[in-house]
Amino acid sequence: MVGEIILQLEQLHTLDLSENSILSRQLPREPSTLLPAFFSLRTLFMVKVGLSWDRVCTILRIMPHLEELHVCENKIANLQPPPDLEDSIPVSLQLLNLEENQLSDWAELLWVKHLPRLKTLILNDNQISEITTESKGAQPYTGCFPALESLSLSRNLITSWTSLNFLNSLPSLVELKLRDNPLLKDEPTFTARQLVIAKIGRLRSLNNSSVSDTA
Repeated sequence: MVGEIILQLEQLHTLDLSENSILSRQLPREPSTLLPAFFSLRTLFMVKVGLSWDRVCTILRIMPHLEELHVCENKIANLQPPPDLEDSIPVSLQLLNLEENQLSDWAELLWVKHLPRLKTLILNDNQISEITTESKGAQPYTGCFPALESLSLSRNLITSWTSLNFLNSLPSLVELKLRDNPLLKDEPTFTARQLVIAKIGRLRSLNNSSVSDTA
């Protein structure tokens, strides 16, 4: 069992369990018994392990100081945790990487909007078609992502320029990656860049290129 092995290690800060099927087969009935094993963990990679978001939340309960979580390529389509796991995501989290999953509804991101230290959110290669300020669930659009500085949305399905209006309301957003979305395909590269910068006034970097005073 992974936890039993890690119990023998002290001050473990980074753990990579990518492409390890044991996570989808074995979790202890009482995950809290493994808390000492993961107490010092700061970075976790669980790429392509076949885990649902419910299972991810169960694992996160025993990682109270986690700062980086990479859960790419897990076919995750929703982020709503079970009622008994709503507080499972550690407030220490600074980076959340959900690249190459199956997220299609921006409203799902409301389940992580409250994280006070989340600075980087990676959503490349999902299926998000619209960023809307209309809440479709119980989570209101208030106090969204107070610390979010960097957002990656490349290779999604965003079609409308109005989708960027909400991003302008994020108080700390300064870096955006938006390559290969349908809304950019009908405009020349320079024009598309100018439009994005005009929509989101605080940007310092767009698609890994610095935003100068003259854009």
